[in-house]
Amino acid sequence: MSAALSTSPARVESPSGQTMEPFLFGPGAAPLFGVLHAPAPGRARGAAVLLVPAHGHEYTRSHRAFRHLAERLARTGFHAMRFDPRGCGDSAGDSGDAGVAAWLEDVAAAAEELRRRARQSWTCLVGRRLGGALATVHAASAGGVGTLVLWDPAISGAGYLR
Repeated sequence: MSAALSTSPARVESPSGQTMEPFLFGPGAAPLFGVLHAPAPGRARGAAVLLVPAHGHEYTRSHRAFRHLAERLARTGFHAMRFDPRGCGDSAGDSGDAGVAAWLEDVAAAAEELRRRARQSWTCLVGRRLGGALATVHAASAGGVGTLVLWDPAISGAGYLR
């Protein structure tokens, strides 16, 4: 994790009134990096959207699309949160700390953080590739997930690794 992310970066507001706020959350010893895209005051809908990313080179290739999706969701009144699971992106840890069990814990932590920050009990999960598989497992085992959107999900472990 870079030193620049060890402090809470400033909140950024767009001319339309929506905000983008990067932050760290989760365990103090191994914080996760998240970005909340919030709608303009008075425009919030009754739901929040958690974007569960792809991994590896697919994460890199879809990062910009996820950022644009989060911005558009905020423009239409949804709280949207992007995050980096442990060992990925700007979150703590390295590849040795990463794995399906750890990433499922991170999805749960991110969903809870989004509910807390957005003050919403109903969430939508949008999962891309491996993130789609993680979102599906989380939605099946957790409450409060009203909608699940799978974007080119990895549905077979063997096929994904191939």
